Amino acid sequence: MKMRRKDLKKMKKKESKDNDEIDISSLIMDQDSIEGSWSENEETKKLMKFISEDKINKINNRIKQLYEGENQDKIKYTILVIYYLNNNHSDKLNEYKLIINKAKKFLKSKGLKYEYIIEI
Repeated sequence: MKMRRKDLKKMKKKESKDNDEIDISSLIMDQDSIEGSWSENEETKKLMKFISEDKINKINNRIKQLYEGENQDKIKYTILVIYYLNNNHSDKLNEYKLIINKAKKFLKSKGLKYEYIIEI
């Protein structure tokens, strides 16, 4: 199954290589299935175009205030993915419910609450 998933990821990345839109299926598959987080990659970097710079700066500052440790980038990208899905694909949140819940559990394991970080 992992081989098929990798092949699918490669195909999706080739299709969207020059495209500035976010490939939701690639974004979803890029989640660390064990941890529930996202790291910096091609798809997560594209989120910066869909979320205001002011919001990203506020999220970064809140993370720095609340969390001192490794994985700040993972925390940031995990929050940005959840935020993006909630605000740009609210019509499909039922489909993403398990993925979002897993990401929130990852944040909780770091002593963070998604809703508190983005309320700023």
